[in-house]
Amino acid sequence: MTITIRPAAPSDLAAIQAISDAAYGVYVAAMGQKPGPMLADYGAHLADDAVLVAVDSSGMVRGYAVMLDQPDGFWLENIAVDPDAQGQGIGGNLVTAAEDWFRVRTDQYRLYTNVKMTANIAWYRRAGFVETGRAKVNGFHRVYFEKQISPTPDDK
Repeated sequence: MTITIRPAAPSDLAAIQAISDAAYGVYVAAMGQKPGPMLADYGAHLADDAVLVAVDSSGMVRGYAVMLDQPDGFWLENIAVDPDAQGQGIGGNLVTAAEDWFRVRTDQYRLYTNVKMTANIAWYRRAGFVETGRAKVNGFHRVYFEKQISPTPDDK
């Protein structure tokens, strides 16, 4: 599958929401509530934040990443891949593209996931993220991660 990463457009909103619902919906029973990404205002993210989408050769959105520049630092707020397209490297491609966005702004960024999302926790560890803590926030048991990134060769 050929994938292109590009900035998201307002017309991608329905696809992003559908991917969020499909990718995170599997955790509702384990968590006893909808995960935070299923409650997110993606219209606001598209208007106010950096959002990337992974698009296949037919033009179908297969994944997305939301990056935030917050007073407490830079965050990979949310990343998800359509369950029908998982295991094909799309998540890794989105992380690489997100890191390109972060790299011109910072040398590290953070993210969090839910303690019940054990597959995600394992994936983040394999991708080089380091766990920095755990906390209960707004009823969600979060696991926090941080990743150091190198500057671009031109920035050295």
